[in-house]
Amino acid sequence: MEIINDITDIELSNTAVTIGNFDGVHVGHQKLIEYMNDIAFKKNLHKVIFTFKHHTSRILDPDKDYCFLMNYDEKIDVLKSFNPDYIMALDFTEDFSRMSYVDFIENILLKKLGCKVLVVGEDFKLGYNGLGNTARLAEICNIHDIILKVIPHSKLYGNTISSTYIRKLIAEGKVDVILDYLGRYYGINGTVVHGKQLGRTIGFPTINLSYEGNLCLPKNGVYVTYTLVFGKWYLSITNIGIKPTVKNDNKVSIESHLIGFDGELYGETVRTAFVKHMRDEKRFGDIRELRQQLIRDVEYALNYNKLFYNCHALW
Repeated sequence: MEIINDITDIELSNTAVTIGNFDGVHVGHQKLIEYMNDIAFKKNLHKVIFTFKHHTSRILDPDKDYCFLMNYDEKIDVLKSFNPDYIMALDFTEDFSRMSYVDFIENILLKKLGCKVLVVGEDFKLGYNGLGNTARLAEICNIHDIILKVIPHSKLYGNTISSTYIRKLIAEGKVDVILDYLGRYYGINGTVVHGKQLGRTIGFPTINLSYEGNLCLPKNGVYVTYTLVFGKWYLSITNIGIKPTVKNDNKVSIESHLIGFDGELYGETVRTAFVKHMRDEKRFGDIRELRQQLIRDVEYALNYNKLFYNCHALW
């Protein structure tokens, strides 16, 4: 498997290709990739996943404040699990955005990748101003003897599976529902940084997570989570919010108490997977009242853990 970030000197041949931002690599994306893998196997073609280092919306819609489901490294890790022969992960630049769909097909898919089969979703658009819809792609692919396979939307509970819909679920705190759409629980990677260390004074030591600011955050509240530390998942409770009982600013933070973990993690990278929204964030009258609530939160998490059977879907 090879990751290619520059196609200047690339000349592949006999490939099946699927193209997309693949933010989240959700169940709909997985269907595309699996179809591409299947047809590549049947036709003895090399498997190519074509994506970009950063979401195309940063160039195409720069004024809109998007959040994203994963960073570049996470996306590559997940895409690798589908065993492609190549992952093309290019910079999506202003110049790239002005390329016509005809130029893309002829100069990249054909000349650079030797594409024989192209697999896309039904709402896929390619090239400048999105003019390359599936109908136009069918015409030019037919001219160049490329087999075009258009995969219908994947739906679940009447909803189209999409990165946009998953972002909506995250914003609403419906993290337990996300599993069915994403294929795993939503999680955030971050670096453990120093906090005020108030938690350890009341018997609940916590870790504070520094994370990439453009990642989607679940709505403010307290969650049952699992935190990956040194290759092991720990049951945890996580607060997302401004901690109104102990802070006077509005900066949103991610703070977790790891149940059963004892040690220092400053500077370490951990992953927090969100599995259940427990309650909204609230201001308590004093620290004693906060501590009593944390006891109840831990009890809730422990009881939830007894019935939890989706450890395979944490990451």
